[in-house]
Amino acid sequence: MAKRKAPGGASGDGDGGKSGSGSGSAPAPRRRKIVIRSRAAPRTEAERDEEGDRLMQEAEAARREQEGGEDPQAGYTPAQLKRYEFFRRSTFHTSKVKRMVQDASQCKCNDRTSVVVKGIAKVLVGEVVEAALDVQRRWGDEGPLYPKHVREAYRVLTQTGALPKPALHREPLLKR
Repeated sequence: MAKRKAPGGASGDGDGGKSGSGSGSAPAPRRRKIVIRSRAAPRTEAERDEEGDRLMQEAEAARREQEGGEDPQAGYTPAQLKRYEFFRRSTFHTSKVKRMVQDASQCKCNDRTSVVVKGIAKVLVGEVVEAALDVQRRWGDEGPLYPKHVREAYRVLTQTGALPKPALHREPLLKR
């Protein structure tokens, strides 16, 4: 009768499997079955909805925590929230941005560059509009923004250094 080796290479006779004598092999250890029990599914539609809402809230809280704080729109007024939604949906045409960058730099503009320029332009427009709304409130005007508000906001932002000065008034990089 052939000898079976016990787990770990031992023959079960205590000598590490070196001698040929012995009374046979030790029985293999029993493997325990691991049973994974899932949570019982909610029975009613209302319970399913409640469970789904709870999971969504937990996921949202985890996302906010990972991003480093609370939702930035939490403190917005309804008017600010509406402007923010328009800001999120707005975009510049890629072909026009590429053409403008190529005209200004006399270099070819790739897609990544146009995305960066579009993002910077979007932030610039948002800053100017916020400043124009401040100007409008300060002057006591109501209703839509007018060009006079935007011009004044641009003037104030360039004076405070929040925006670069126009190219005509810049000092040259290299002086003679």
